[in-house]
Amino acid sequence: MGIAVAAGVPVLLWGAPGTGKTSAIRAMADAGGWPCETVIAAIREPSDFSGLPVVVDGVVHFAPPRWAERLAAAGRGLLFLDEISTAPPAVQAALLRVVLERVVGDLTLPDEVVVVAAANP
Repeated sequence: MGIAVAAGVPVLLWGAPGTGKTSAIRAMADAGGWPCETVIAAIREPSDFSGLPVVVDGVVHFAPPRWAERLAAAGRGLLFLDEISTAPPAVQAALLRVVLERVVGDLTLPDEVVVVAAANP
């Protein structure tokens, strides 16, 4: 996992509840001195990842959530998407752009933000 994270490749941790996936991610972020934002996908809506529509001067923008803004401001970090296997299908679909392109709303996360997801069988 450490090699994939260092290379900036998205990682999926798959395991039963209580096997330490979340603890491992937090420990990795702490050891690397990285900001870490944990987002529990199972309790989110698609707009939490695609952004909320906001009209400014007649133009629609998609505002990112605060966790994405904090990671972008830090310039680096770890985005931990937890419980993706229990998220509704529409949320899982919205997560694809976040995982594959690091885009949240109209915000592109810096290259130094690594995405790690966790799922339960």
